[in-house]
Amino acid sequence: MTTKVGVIGMGFIGADHLERLTKTIANVEVTAVCDIVPGKAQKVLDEQGLKAKDYADYHDVINDPNVEVIVCTASNEAHYEIVMAALKAGKFTFCEKPLALDA
Repeated sequence: MTTKVGVIGMGFIGADHLERLTKTIANVEVTAVCDIVPGKAQKVLDEQGLKAKDYADYHDVINDPNVEVIVCTASNEAHYEIVMAALKAGKFTFCEKPLALDA
């Protein structure tokens, strides 16, 4: 069984997780990616020789029926909003630390 993953945030950490998800972890398919910088997610996909949907809005990744798991590697201040939206959508969610900037 393959787990279908969407990665939100394609900076250094996001690109690193993308590579790990596709090259190291078995039975994972990254089906969607997103970054707030136009073209950045597609550039990372191209650099790693991968194909996935490239969304401009993280809500589209979360709402994609072909995404079962969300990996949030966006900037720290965006973590809480993205993670809460993913959880409310019923998606399994992994978040880079921190979840929020304060208690």
